[in-house]
Amino acid sequence: MDPDSSVGAQVGRLQHLIWRRMEASASACGISGAQGQILLFILRNPTVYQKDLEKTFHLRPSTATGLLKRMEKNGLICRENCKEDARLKQLIPTQRGRELYSQVHQETERTEALLTKGISSEEMETFFRVITKMQQNLVSDCCKSNQPKSENEGG
Repeated sequence: MDPDSSVGAQVGRLQHLIWRRMEASASACGISGAQGQILLFILRNPTVYQKDLEKTFHLRPSTATGLLKRMEKNGLICRENCKEDARLKQLIPTQRGRELYSQVHQETERTEALLTKGISSEEMETFFRVITKMQQNLVSDCCKSNQPKSENEGG
């Protein structure tokens, strides 16, 4: 198979270009691209816990913990104990985090506009339908591979 016709290679290249752009714009604000995306998520959703980030961004718990520790150290968020469940800590944006929102949001909007420039709404609908199916395929396969084997399967 020609590497340029590989779906994974094309998606990987696009993801890399998007990531480089996010990193460059976020670094101008003194944060990483990942911190910017997490900050947007926290500010757009009223109640967010670490498990929400893990699920939404497909992060391992250790990755999410490290990212949140850096964000807390950088003064972007604080963690408050949940009244209903002491094991949970709600992620709260700080004043600095709220101040960075408009910059990060504007850059995200610019990137989206650039990505979709010259692409019709019909093409976008097709793109979202196809990429959603691809994501579902991978999630479905991942869930199957995490299932314990039955006694009949051996292992």
